[in-house]
Amino acid sequence: MEDIDYFKIDEKISENEVLVLVIYDIANDKKRNKLARCLNKYGFRV
Repeated sequence: MEDIDYFKIDEKISENEVLVLVIYDIANDKKRNKLARCLNKYGFRV
């Protein structure tokens, strides 16, 4: 079976940039949406 690299990034990242993946499991819609709005300031939501 061939390995799949899900985190392969085609974009070049400069030396002073950091790539961060934030994973959260919040059942409460209000709290989850509040965190999502806060994190949107730093990047996109998947």
